[in-house]
Amino acid sequence: MVFGGETAESYYDEGVTAALKGDVEQAVHFFQRTIEMDPRFLAAYHQLGRCYARLGRLDEAIDLFVRVIKEKPNQLPLRIDLGNALLESGKLREAEQIFNEVLTVKPDHQRAQLGLAQSAYHQERWEEAMRMARAASMMGQPHFSTLYLLGRSALLAGHHVIAEEALKSASHQVDQMIETSPDHPEGYFLRGEILFMHKKFAEARDAFDAAMNRAKPKIQYVAYGEHFGLLEILARLGTCYQHMGAQEQAKTMGERILTLDPANKAGLRLAGKAADTPES
Repeated sequence: MVFGGETAESYYDEGVTAALKGDVEQAVHFFQRTIEMDPRFLAAYHQLGRCYARLGRLDEAIDLFVRVIKEKPNQLPLRIDLGNALLESGKLREAEQIFNEVLTVKPDHQRAQLGLAQSAYHQERWEEAMRMARAASMMGQPHFSTLYLLGRSALLAGHHVIAEEALKSASHQVDQMIETSPDHPEGYFLRGEILFMHKKFAEARDAFDAAMNRAKPKIQYVAYGEHFGLLEILARLGTCYQHMGAQEQAKTMGERILTLDPANKAGLRLAGKAADTPES
């Protein structure tokens, strides 16, 4: 029995708590139980969709977001979650439509603007992604995701000064996160991402290694809109080893991934059981 008794509200509260702790699979159980007890509990559908998105179950997440939006068409956070799920599933045009709908209602919506920038980035439209990310950074306090995307797109577009300024600011935010939460993996993972972008693979390896040593196997972490788990950390570590020419260490990372997820594409690649091309 959950704390508070056998009620839909109690299961919902337990689901929110589990999701905040990163125990997303347990949160799914609680939200599903909430819905079983009260099929009209729309917030539970929304939160269940967010959990599915974090677990990579994107089609299920999209279906739930669409269902709730039909009931609550004016809630912008729902549309942002739908747009991000569409973006992550590769449905870029559909995602752009959602983000533009949000911007029509609220022209200074930072997350919607960032979503458009991310779509442009995925389509390798570096200049446009940089411009949109810069616009997003001016719509409020620039956070890591905005600065990181601005830095990456500017670097690929050849605007090295803009890239360095943005990535330096992103690094500062990461340093603050590590300073305040040195025993948590999030800051080290994000530090590794920045170093990887700079092609500083040995330093990135050390950062990802620090994240790995602090991560728990079944926990999904979220920081500044970026979400990852132990599998993603191991994949990044293995890719660093590949770029460093340390193929045996890369293979070890791949084999470790496959013990946790036998069908994992990154694990198969690193273990030499699929196309063995380092990620960029």
